[in-house]
Amino acid sequence: MEEDFTIEVRNLLRRCVLSILHQLEQRSGESSSLENAQFRLEWLLGIVIRYHHSNIIQRAVVDLLSEALSIITNSCETQHDAAAGRLFSGSPGRPKFNISHEQLEFLLERRFTTVQMSRLLGISVRTIERRMAEFGLSVRGTYTIISDEQLDTTTLEILTSFPNIGYKRMTGHLRSRGMRIQQKKIRESMRRVDPQGTLIRALEMNIIHRRAYSVPSPLALWHIDGNHKLI
Repeated sequence: MEEDFTIEVRNLLRRCVLSILHQLEQRSGESSSLENAQFRLEWLLGIVIRYHHSNIIQRAVVDLLSEALSIITNSCETQHDAAAGRLFSGSPGRPKFNISHEQLEFLLERRFTTVQMSRLLGISVRTIERRMAEFGLSVRGTYTIISDEQLDTTTLEILTSFPNIGYKRMTGHLRSRGMRIQQKKIRESMRRVDPQGTLIRALEMNIIHRRAYSVPSPLALWHIDGNHKLI
């Protein structure tokens, strides 16, 4: 009975952490997302600290959550000061944005895309791309170099433990092992390793067909969704 309770608690804890990670991945760089994740981590850490002395929750979990909370808190405090400044050289033309090699390298290591970098620094995507080219940096260079055979072996190992996961969760499992792989390579690997499972999951996807409207101008057509069971 106690063992079942421990398993249930650990599963719930894992679900909470994955939910916070999913939120950060979906809306990386947005202040509202970081603040919400900070609040949720504080709440989760408070609960974990109460029970870490028992065998239910290990001390390492408390330390990792504390470290994650510290990182997010620092990000929240520095986000408003992250906008790139300008360098006044005295030459004709607009001043150059002051973006350092270390700054871009730091963001790349934390898996920021060029679009997310531009929003964070308050500059255009093209400026980010030009400066990365000057410093010899690229998003492609942050991906793990691995052969198809090695990737297939790792994918099969993960699928053996979690047979029903899709591409997104497979990406998360690979990242937890320190591997950053392109989505295309992950999809191809899963098709090679588990062709039947991939096909079944694809067929089970419930894709909603949205109605397409053609109107002469904005506000020419209003569509009201009603709750007909109340009529």
